[in-house]
Amino acid sequence: MTQLAGQSALITGGARGIGLAFAKAHLAEGAQVAIGDIDVGRAEAAEYIVAQTDNVDGGNWMS
Repeated sequence: MTQLAGQSALITGGARGIGLAFAKAHLAEGAQVAIGDIDVGRAEAAEYIVAQTDNVDGGNWMS
């Protein structure tokens, strides 16, 4: 599905927990996603993990 194709999302606290789940869900729907988090290391780790998944349907990720 690409219900969010062409849309952008900025998700704060996106490096773990609910924020990361929201980021993944938005990516799966085709959105461009940027996350912000106070823990830069976790944000970079989240970026790596998301890049390894195959459920991204045209979305783009930025941390």
